[in-house]
Amino acid sequence: MARSMWKGSLAFGLVNIPIELYSATRDHRPKFRLLHAKDEAPIRYERVCQTEGKPVGWEDLVKGYEYEKGQFVVLTKGYRNNRRLFFFDLFLHKNCKSL
Repeated sequence: MARSMWKGSLAFGLVNIPIELYSATRDHRPKFRLLHAKDEAPIRYERVCQTEGKPVGWEDLVKGYEYEKGQFVVLTKGYRNNRRLFFFDLFLHKNCKSL
């Protein structure tokens, strides 16, 4: 549970109302995961493919964004230079299942 930033109270005569102030921000940055380039399966910290159960070398890793559970958009060199292209492709993956 979140901790309050400030605790206090408002008093109106004989009525005392307790007040707690909480932060209202959260991180909206995308969280990228390492994927096996061959089958786009997520890689654990030990760099073991979750599908095959075998160790994966650094040369076989790619980055991907998980937009739904088990569904990834793989980042290529084109995405690194063009954020609009990445978000457009992400929109297509989320909304156009037949592509």
